[in-house]
Parts: sequence; C-alpha cells; structure tokens
Amino acid sequence: MKPKKEKRISDYDTTGQLGFNEMLGAIFYQVLDRCKKEYNHYHQLKFQRKNIITGYFLNIILTFGFVILVFYLLTVLS
Repeated sequence: MKPKKEKRISDYDTTGQLGFNEMLGAIFYQVLDRCKKEYNHYHQLKFQRKNIITGYFLNIILTFGFVILVFYLLTVLS
C-alpha cells in the first residue's frame, strides 16, 4: 500500500491573498523564533494551515493599524 501523499491547501483564491497570508505567517514565526531557522523550514506543508490563519490576522491588524495611523496623522497635521 502506498503512503498517502499530503497535498497543499488548494489555491482557491485567484487574487494571490492565500499565498501572501501564508508567507506573512511564515515570516512571523521565523521572527518569533529569532531567525534561528531558515524561512523554508516555516514554509513547509505541516505549517501551512497555521501560517495562513496567522497571516490573515496579521493582515487585518496591519491594515487597521495603517488606517488608524493615517487618520491620526490627518487630524494632527490639519
């Protein structure tokens, strides 16, 4: 019997957001581990789901943070 080959999560998102969020999550965990291991270690199949979820949250935090910063600068400079 052949061992079942694991597949990556299908790229259902044609905008590229899935890949970006996965990359963002992998970079986050690499920085969290103080860059002791290569980026490729965190971009493996076994970390994919965790990277995507973390990437989504980081994307939301960064987006809202940027919007709040812009509104703050607009109020201070005007």
